[in-house]
Amino acid sequence: MAVNDTSGSVTICSRGRSSVFADDLGVTVRGLGRARRFAWSDISHFADGIKSAEHGYLWVLDIVLRTGRTRRVQCTRAPSAAPQTLAAVRLVADRYGIPADLTGVPMKNGRPAIHGVYQDPGGQAGLRYWDGSRWSPLLPPGAVTGWFTVWTNTTARWTELPVANEPWDYPATRAARSKAWIRVSGVLIAALLAAGLAAGLGLMPGSWDAAGFFCLLAIIPAGILIFAWLNWRQWTNMAKAANASSTQ
Repeated sequence: MAVNDTSGSVTICSRGRSSVFADDLGVTVRGLGRARRFAWSDISHFADGIKSAEHGYLWVLDIVLRTGRTRRVQCTRAPSAAPQTLAAVRLVADRYGIPADLTGVPMKNGRPAIHGVYQDPGGQAGLRYWDGSRWSPLLPPGAVTGWFTVWTNTTARWTELPVANEPWDYPATRAARSKAWIRVSGVLIAALLAAGLAAGLGLMPGSWDAAGFFCLLAIIPAGILIFAWLNWRQWTNMAKAANASSTQ
């Protein structure tokens, strides 16, 4: 965030040749060689936007106009909003009386778009997992390892979303699914390495080139096995933490 004390303008975001800034006249969005200005009288509110990405969703700032149309500010896109971006939006929102009830994470139909671990929406010292439809019971802070990102809640609206009943069986179900993938990938690895060994020893048509090919193919299920094992370990730890919390 950059504030010009002389003109009163506030730079909300700047990335390459794209930027968005606010001043007494309104909000100006620059990008792709052109600039668009939106007067404060035309702006209804600022909102959390969502943009599809290769591996999920990105957060993006939306300028919602009184006509109902939305202007997406592309230079703000990120897995979650940069703290300086949120600070700048809230600064200009307070200054010019524009509502800005932002969470800073991708939102869809008023709910978190990303399945994952969040700080407790009610402000308790703990975590909750959002499965797309409801929150988990309160989990202790140590229930999550570095494998999961812990998202921060910034709005009281999330306290209105439903909470799953106890006992919470979601992590046990996910752990069982990961364990199945471990078994499947392990069988594939063994089969491919056996085929490579057989080719190399001349027990089947082929040569050492074929043996190398089979071994290279084994890299794919090996990657799946590692990913599944990390998931299994995390979900198992989370299931234990959920069970421990429910018995206290």
